[in-house]
Amino acid sequence: MNRVRGLERVFYRAAGFVLPDLEPSARSRLELVSLIERLRRVGLPVAVACAVAGVSRASYYRWRYRLRRGGARALTDGRSRNRRRRAAPVRSAVRPLVEELRRERPMGKEKLALTLAAHGVTVSASTVGRCITELVSRGVIEAIGAARRGQRARRLAAARGWAKRKRGEKPTQPGELVQLDTLQERTLGEPRYQFTAVDPVTRVAHAQLYKSLTSKSAREFLAELIAALPFPLRSVQVDNGSEFKGAFEAACAALARLPGCRIELAIAAPGAEFPGKTPSFCLA
Repeated sequence: MNRVRGLERVFYRAAGFVLPDLEPSARSRLELVSLIERLRRVGLPVAVACAVAGVSRASYYRWRYRLRRGGARALTDGRSRNRRRRAAPVRSAVRPLVEELRRERPMGKEKLALTLAAHGVTVSASTVGRCITELVSRGVIEAIGAARRGQRARRLAAARGWAKRKRGEKPTQPGELVQLDTLQERTLGEPRYQFTAVDPVTRVAHAQLYKSLTSKSAREFLAELIAALPFPLRSVQVDNGSEFKGAFEAACAALARLPGCRIELAIAAPGAEFPGKTPSFCLA
């Protein structure tokens, strides 16, 4: 029978309570050392006890030595980030200038570095980028990418005033949201493209083959679809393919300007009607 060598008796009494001001890392290591010691007391070898606790033998012996020499607080991680963090005097001096320039005009780190150089402050773009990251994390300035995305969305919405965004809306009337899709077929050897329209309310379908997959073909199919359906067509949902842009979109915009006719571009959520489909043109 192997003889179990453990810590002093005072350790086991101390392990029963945790110091209130003990850091989480030291608290966790104290619990692991205590667990391994309890497993050793019931006769498990050190390797097995460490494997059960999920700790390497080297870490266990190192923590055990530190615990004997300095108590529970000695288990605190000595590689503290705050003590080892290198001071950044250049960044501290440049940060106010970066904040002032970014408030005047949104610029990236490269342009900001050039602007600072023009003012006689030579600093790398990486340092400027770190200053921007700190300011954004503190909420002092706004991330330029998010601002540009918002501006682009507002610009596109203004350019397509006849468009309307639909998310998660389900059609309840015939012609309210007719779904359009395309596929390629080669029954005759050469590729041909089939445009298909399906009304989910009445299950009425219409299809036509074209030699090319272009926006002009989509425009022709739209005109044919309006004439072929037995009910008024108010909206059509399409995907983000190039065939549903250009001439197709121009045709929808032109129809929207006709007296007594209203067309709106509805952007459905991805997968709302067709899996992976997004835009939807509404004609009424």
